[in-house]
Amino acid sequence: MPADQTRDTRARTNPRALNPYTLGGSAAEMYEQNMVPAIFEPFANDLLDFADLKKGESVLDVACGTGVVARLAWSKVAPTGRVAGLDVNTEMLEVARIASRQQGMDINCVEGDVSKMPFDSGAFDVVLCQHGLQYFPDRSAALNDMHRVLSDRGRIVLNVWRPISFNAGHLVFAEVLHRRGRRGSCGDKACAIQVVRSRRFAHSSMVPDITMSSSASQRALLDLHLRER
Repeated sequence: MPADQTRDTRARTNPRALNPYTLGGSAAEMYEQNMVPAIFEPFANDLLDFADLKKGESVLDVACGTGVVARLAWSKVAPTGRVAGLDVNTEMLEVARIASRQQGMDINCVEGDVSKMPFDSGAFDVVLCQHGLQYFPDRSAALNDMHRVLSDRGRIVLNVWRPISFNAGHLVFAEVLHRRGRRGSCGDKACAIQVVRSRRFAHSSMVPDITMSSSASQRALLDLHLRER
């Protein structure tokens, strides 16, 4: 069967087959086991340090994936605060739910569209987004809805990748993903500032930073980057 026909068949039986950011259950587990401790937990710790969460605050983690940011946030705002996570990916959310339950954390993991989030206006003191903005199809709509769910004095804290020249270790991955039509960008500093400042936020600032990551299994990281469903 031709590749295009196979892809069309998969899309009819599973609409998520065409979503390049959707991972199967085993891939979501691999992400949590390999990518999170090697790459995303160090970034999450930096993000939370910058956010300076307080006990009792209500926090939303947008594009929460398997929930590492949400879990770290919960440990800072509990027991009087609350944390919710939102993602488009069912399988990633299920891993997030399991991980939070195993750690005794009451985190509300919700599937939804970042541009039309199922939360009341002004519901959160803080909105966090780790490495998600560059992948949103409509960044302006996403930031508008993040702004909507913030309380009057709320704040949004997000991080995005810098240009590939600052991420030489990911250059090969980026080239392969680009050939497969999978890419995201928001690494240009001026572009990122312009996007954020255009969304009605009263104050904004950007801090460039370098975070080191390591992994005991480079093969696992490579398999996850290149894995096809």
